[in-house]
Amino acid sequence: MSLWGFSLGAMISLLASAERPLDTLTLCSPSGYFKEYMPLIAPEFTGWCTLQQLAEFQTNSLMSLLERTHVRRAAVLAGDQELAAWPTFREAVSDIHQSTGWPLRIIANTHHDIDQPGYRQELQSVITSL
Repeated sequence: MSLWGFSLGAMISLLASAERPLDTLTLCSPSGYFKEYMPLIAPEFTGWCTLQQLAEFQTNSLMSLLERTHVRRAAVLAGDQELAAWPTFREAVSDIHQSTGWPLRIIANTHHDIDQPGYRQELQSVITSL
């Protein structure tokens, strides 16, 4: 089974990989809504959440989750502009890459938008290479 997700979808895909073994996992601009990063996230990035969702984010540790994943091959994608704009996001992406050794592909001239041609092209390349 293979999964890929963008932003919160990447978070959900990662959570699923701890519950069921995966052949491939592709995390596109994975959100940093995990216990380690919640205190660092600016309030304007949590305004869309309910209090229950915020409480649930506080219970999920990225590092603990990464230890429980069952993935044969994986990759992480992120846009250079979103990495530059959001330090918390950059830290979460870096932690995923460093903790797992999964390849990190940084997409030039790209923000948090999977619909940009460069992002779609890189995603297609990653999926076919895994």
